[in-house]
Amino acid sequence: MKSSVICSTYNTPHFLSLVLDSLLHQNTHEFELIIADDGSTSETKQLIDGFKAKAPFPVNHLWHEDLGWRKSQIHNLAISKVKFEHLIFIDGDCVLSPDFIQDHQKIAGQEKKNFVLMGRRVELSEQITKALSVDNYRKTLLSPLPLKLFLSGLTKESHGVFRRYSLNFAPLRRLLKADRVDDLLGCNFSLMRESMIQVNGFNDAVERGEDGDLFVRLRNTNHKLIGKKYYAVMFHLYHGRGNYQYVDDHYFELRKKQDYLRCEQGLASYL
Repeated sequence: MKSSVICSTYNTPHFLSLVLDSLLHQNTHEFELIIADDGSTSETKQLIDGFKAKAPFPVNHLWHEDLGWRKSQIHNLAISKVKFEHLIFIDGDCVLSPDFIQDHQKIAGQEKKNFVLMGRRVELSEQITKALSVDNYRKTLLSPLPLKLFLSGLTKESHGVFRRYSLNFAPLRRLLKADRVDDLLGCNFSLMRESMIQVNGFNDAVERGEDGDLFVRLRNTNHKLIGKKYYAVMFHLYHGRGNYQYVDDHYFELRKKQDYLRCEQGLASYL
């Protein structure tokens, strides 16, 4: 199976350099990479241009002008340019484990269509994030016993650190409730292109909370919702987050809507 990996980014070239390097170290290179750039400066373009020269897979950098938060629009543009039917969505601030792409492709091979795989992530502390570089992140995060990461988890600076391990033993997965995930994170999910067409992709009218808006439409169109922790492992790099309580409040109300099947302003405008 081949996949189209869509990676969003905006003016975080150091973070993106770690993510791109983790894509180089995937256990499969049967994918193309589309970087959905929401208006970054030339520093990000220079990084991507250099990466293209060494990447063993196709890299397409899509950019639009910085006119505020337009993540939905650049995502829809990216979907309109994909070469493959299986879509994997990641963010430019999430470092991937070597099995990440293969894990998503495995589920797609089993399910074929009408599904969405929803993964989770390890939340890294500010201290660990600041210390990471292309030269050391693999040892810090991916070694069999990442001591710095475990200590950060014990002090509750990092969260979900044991999600660093993939679990395949079914009884243990049941014990840890590893297959119970209630919603979709925009940085770690996959589905087929036809599913995005069905619900009209991302909602261009939504400035923030675009992943929750998409999730409700996928749920309401009877897609099989496959949620997995300890699977398709990724590490979220620390950065400050503003107060978006209004986004959470809107999502709480939106989840009550059972008849919301398709957004008005979305992917169809790009196809």
